[in-house]
Amino acid sequence: MKNSTKLAVCSLSTALGVLMLFLGGITMVLAYAAPMFLGLLMIMLNRTFGTKSAWITYIATSLLSFILVTDKECMMMYVIFFGYYPIVRDYFGKIKVKGLRIFTKLVFFNIMMFLCQIILIKVFGIPFLEEGQGKWFIAVFALLMNVMFLVYEVLIDKVTLLYVYKLEKRIKKLFK
Repeated sequence: MKNSTKLAVCSLSTALGVLMLFLGGITMVLAYAAPMFLGLLMIMLNRTFGTKSAWITYIATSLLSFILVTDKECMMMYVIFFGYYPIVRDYFGKIKVKGLRIFTKLVFFNIMMFLCQIILIKVFGIPFLEEGQGKWFIAVFALLMNVMFLVYEVLIDKVTLLYVYKLEKRIKKLFK
């Protein structure tokens, strides 16, 4: 595959990524959904154009989103976890015991989300709790985020299978 083709697709993917993250600031739900969707886009880039192209797109999208995206929570969710997770996810697949693999993924996810919240609070000055929210909100939020991550894991599996069996050959043929 030509390098110019890879560059063009990665550039368009970066532009789409920054636009999606920018639009992620519209509502609170999109602040989490937009980074997840862009993570799914990384599956296509990783499989079709290689890991190097996927990493370059992730880095370019992250750097541009720091400058252009106003919703810092949406941007940080992408940068800290959802942008690169589909790329590194295969490394977790090397753990043979399924329970240990899921546990390791959950621990990694929780560490990254904790890091994301610390950066949002300390660097950007965005408080985690709004007035009127009790301490129980943190536990409920963490539980819901973990459930959301497990659903995202299943979604990644399904999207990958869909891409491999239905789209990959067509896209590779298109970009010859």
